[in-house]
Amino acid sequence: MSDLIVGRVASIDAANATAQVELRHATPAATVPWHGPPPSDGQLVLVAQDQGAVVVLPGGDPGTTGAWTPTLTASTTDPTLGSGATRHGRVARLGRLVMVTATVIFGSSGVSAGAGTYRLSYPSDTEPDATWQPGRGRILGTWRAFDDSAAAHRFGVWVWAATGYGILYAPDGSLVTATSPWTWAASDELHVSGWWVS
Repeated sequence: MSDLIVGRVASIDAANATAQVELRHATPAATVPWHGPPPSDGQLVLVAQDQGAVVVLPGGDPGTTGAWTPTLTASTTDPTLGSGATRHGRVARLGRLVMVTATVIFGSSGVSAGAGTYRLSYPSDTEPDATWQPGRGRILGTWRAFDDSAAAHRFGVWVWAATGYGILYAPDGSLVTATSPWTWAASDELHVSGWWVS
């Protein structure tokens, strides 16, 4: 993922689809292209720098934040999170840029791991724009899991799978399932964070 820098639009060149953007510690303002609707003079934007390429992501000023409730399902039988389970999520938006965090913690009793490949939802109004990551490579973010009984940690990437949810891959390419990287049980935890353009 690219480094993101907050800047303020100083002027617009609509004919060339570029903007003069004032960046912190940068003089004079940088000339950068935009994608999507043009930003406005004085608007805060995010600038993504990736191997020298600079792209403006038009955004609101100052953007919005809010809560959402993640849903963990499975391809065969959904898990039962049990008594005292936690499902917590936060989402921030700056124009089309979406930043998401989510936590799912299984409860202390009445837990069932379900069956099949695990699927984790993202906010319903933040569907990723396929043109930004064409093909099968739409990475939503990263995940970390904790096995309470063994005090073990695992991590990997959260990848778009279908409208409304992503699946979880470990570094070796295996999928997170009801029984991998362990059989999910009481007090086990799953955390994700990511960002994408909607």
